[in-house]
Amino acid sequence: MASQNHSSVPFSFNQNQQNYRLLELPSALLELIISPNPPILSLKSTSTTAANASPAAAPNAVLCTDDRTFQLRQVHSSNSIFLLQPLEATSSPGNGSTSVPGVSAIAQCKATLELMPVATSAVQYLKESVPIYKDPLEGESFATSEIGRTRSKLVVLEDAPMSTGEFESGWIELCAFETEGQAWRPLTSTLNGIWKSILSAVAVNAPKIDNGFPTFLISPLVQEDGYSESLLMAVLTRLSPNGDFPSHDWAVIDSNKCLRWVGAVLLESQPQRHEGTPKSHFLQSWKDQMPEVWRDHANLGLLEGKYIQLSNGSIVFNEVARATADAKPAVSADVSARGARKWHEKFKNTRR
Repeated sequence: MASQNHSSVPFSFNQNQQNYRLLELPSALLELIISPNPPILSLKSTSTTAANASPAAAPNAVLCTDDRTFQLRQVHSSNSIFLLQPLEATSSPGNGSTSVPGVSAIAQCKATLELMPVATSAVQYLKESVPIYKDPLEGESFATSEIGRTRSKLVVLEDAPMSTGEFESGWIELCAFETEGQAWRPLTSTLNGIWKSILSAVAVNAPKIDNGFPTFLISPLVQEDGYSESLLMAVLTRLSPNGDFPSHDWAVIDSNKCLRWVGAVLLESQPQRHEGTPKSHFLQSWKDQMPEVWRDHANLGLLEGKYIQLSNGSIVFNEVARATADAKPAVSADVSARGARKWHEKFKNTRR
């Protein structure tokens, strides 16, 4: 029988085994990494000292790009996976010795790490992590139970298991803001109140709201009502056409964003009644809180998914579970009920 030569590769185990983890990259992330301008990647997890951390919940590690989040998941394998390193081995055929290429196992990987894209709810995280800022006209601006757990926006971001882009999107959505190095989030009743203040101030200084208005003229009037300038800027950012932070000189409000936002805030801040709020009453209140040029565009079609219609025809805000602290009645429009405000009264008199 004819003989056959079987070639072989020398294989050995390195005495000093190293610790490695194999990371399997999704194709979308791989393309970003090998692109001419790869993004900065960061590994994050929920800090066990974070305000919303549960003692029983183990933090999940995530890998973040600028605007996407991937959850890290360890997957065990029944197969043996070795990490090999080239090695020059010595062979002794006959009386001589020669060097032949071989490999050495420097690590054994018993598990691999998978990256799974996740859609992170920045809004929910911020609701659990950032303390409440109440309407200053209702009394104390800061919830007494929240004192002592305040942190800066940067610290909250560092603890957030999500990308910076997703965090910023939720921050703007909630109209969260930072003042004196502390991050806060307003209640819907507070947002309802500051919008009324903004609306009155704009009516005095910018009759044509479509063209924008001077921020430096609006800010003092809103602050006179007791609201923080940082909160004002957060609301104007939320309502700006592109989510841009307004300048000191000028701000622009997007009419479509404004209509939907004011309607949702008004509905959520309604007192909780078993019978709900009559649609006609809600629509009238909604229109009354819009600039004259936009009021006729208010309709329930803009709030699709935001409300539930009851059998009696009334509506309620569509939320499965609402924290008691967030269920605040709408701020009264009666100027006298909120204290004397001279500039409000002047404006009211000019409309008579």
